[in-house]
Amino acid sequence: MEKTWFKLSTAATAAGLNVATVRGWIGKGWVFPEETRLAYKAGATHYIDEDGARRLAIMGRLQRLGIPGLRAFHASAMFLDVGEMMVSDNRGEPESPRGYPARQPGDLFPEGQTFLVCPPGDEVSYVINVRPGEDLGTALINSSNRARIDTAAIVHLNAVIQEIDERLEIARQSPDDADE
Repeated sequence: MEKTWFKLSTAATAAGLNVATVRGWIGKGWVFPEETRLAYKAGATHYIDEDGARRLAIMGRLQRLGIPGLRAFHASAMFLDVGEMMVSDNRGEPESPRGYPARQPGDLFPEGQTFLVCPPGDEVSYVINVRPGEDLGTALINSSNRARIDTAAIVHLNAVIQEIDERLEIARQSPDDADE
């Protein structure tokens, strides 16, 4: 399937970011080359694909929570570039899976809600599934990652992805903003 490309300004606006910030992140390599089509002459338009726009939205949300850019980039990779196998968190019967569904890179969990947890310091960020009927606190305590959660930045990915996808869909309707 052919990628849909959006003007950099459109993707930045959809993600709630300043275009200069996004250009800086691209210059630092915090948006992957396969997610961008850069202009080859001054004054020409840069383009970014849907995955790149999602990365910007997640990074922007984390930055608004006080997470520095590079850390936000690494955290976004845990959702967009790393998937989840079905895992067992049942220490008593390790061969009995707890029922976490698999998740492909960039996909939300098929059931419940998907959250990105960015713990303090150098601890690795991770994605968790809050299953139907389970609350976020319980899911955090039960997660296989035992990182400190008392001061973690937590992003509700369902909301972020829905918001950016809706904004990009509006842009897709405008022939001036999207290029297929």
